[in-house]
Amino acid sequence: MNKPAITALFLFILVFLCVFSVFSDERKENIDVFVVLDKSLSMEEEIEAVKSYVEESIVENILIPGDFFMLIAFYGQAEKMIIQDMSDEEIRGDFKNKIASIAADGRFTDIGNALDTLRQALKEYEHPDRRQYLLLITDGIQEAPPESKYYSEDGSFNHAFLENTRIIQKEGWKIHILGIGMATAAKEIAEQLSGEYTEIAEEPTKELLEEKTKDFLGRIEVVETPRFDSVKSNGSSSLRFVLQSVYYEEDVRITITDAVLKTSDLGTIQLVPKPVEIVINPENPADVSIPVLFPGNPESGEYSGEIYFSFSGDSSFSPAVFAVDFSVKNYFMSNIFWILPVIIIAAAGIILMIIFLSKGTGRKKVIKFRILQDNRPLQREPYSLREGEFLFIFEEKGTFKTSEDKPEKNHAHLEIRENELILKITEPDFFRLIDDLPEGTLLGKKIRIHSSMGGYKILFFRAV
Repeated sequence: MNKPAITALFLFILVFLCVFSVFSDERKENIDVFVVLDKSLSMEEEIEAVKSYVEESIVENILIPGDFFMLIAFYGQAEKMIIQDMSDEEIRGDFKNKIASIAADGRFTDIGNALDTLRQALKEYEHPDRRQYLLLITDGIQEAPPESKYYSEDGSFNHAFLENTRIIQKEGWKIHILGIGMATAAKEIAEQLSGEYTEIAEEPTKELLEEKTKDFLGRIEVVETPRFDSVKSNGSSSLRFVLQSVYYEEDVRITITDAVLKTSDLGTIQLVPKPVEIVINPENPADVSIPVLFPGNPESGEYSGEIYFSFSGDSSFSPAVFAVDFSVKNYFMSNIFWILPVIIIAAAGIILMIIFLSKGTGRKKVIKFRILQDNRPLQREPYSLREGEFLFIFEEKGTFKTSEDKPEKNHAHLEIRENELILKITEPDFFRLIDDLPEGTLLGKKIRIHSSMGGYKILFFRAV
């Protein structure tokens, strides 16, 4: 091999390793990783490349000490191969040895049973405060044995399987389906699970599998639950929610193919007649607003239901199923601005008078804001802090939390002074800043705080 070729090969390997090591080198928070691996007979030619990929790309390059790892190998049955925290390098070696022992020697392919086994194991080992990642690797369609509750004569997904996937959709996992070969059901499974999918038609290699899943840790999260604006009497409204990019360094493009609302009163409603494309920037949350139309001029009243999102391509957001409550206005309320202009003018006058009279009456200042810890909101809804009130901040197991009531461990609190959001540190030994406290209001500013578990946390105060 000539010198330029050797140099090019070296650079390629270096760049490739950097892609897969960047997350494990920089990531501080612990995660849960679940790999569900097809070991049926039809995987015999591909199993070595797949095992090498899981050993090197997942176990070696992604897992850090403290991460939880679960590996389930399945065929007509499901075997729990690994259920353990990655505590040290010796455990990492044990993981690799167990993966290396897997052989493609099983009959049938029961994906539904494998997901059942995963969910049952999670009841005992799940960490609810962690981000969770599921990678399902298979080369075949659903082919459950006759004794399985997921069995169907034509290999289609039966009712029991679909009910299972709806539960998984609500639990907020980042789901990636990796289909090996041309005859896989990867796309259909991904649609049912509202996950991402990748199909590899050619003969798989470890390097190709790594390239196809290079953004394995990247995820788009829903940080404000989807909600409807009040539905007008003609059925028009808007569906609104906020998305946050995590562990992506570039813009992510998501295509929503379906947003289905299921209610007991209005039935099933397709909210998006055509695909909706959303672009999420890694630096800023995306405020999403999608115009929707409820058919048939729904009757006024209060309604509740669930929204199911489906996606196309290799990007999605999680969770993908949400409970929603919404109201439908009657005709008068929907058209009040056109029917009663005089009342509007009078109401506007009254409002202006109230505003004028209220000036100087000493009403207390209210500030609404969010607190993001390492780019992740501490709670779904914004904080609303009134002058004279306090929002207490304390640390628990390396994570900073908030409380409106004074906790036993009160390390610091937020308050309003002269219309500015101010941080007051009450226990400097526990709440130690790395940099000087910013002057003036905290809104729009970041502070770095030492963590009792080592390292530091970044708190960002964003005005709403």
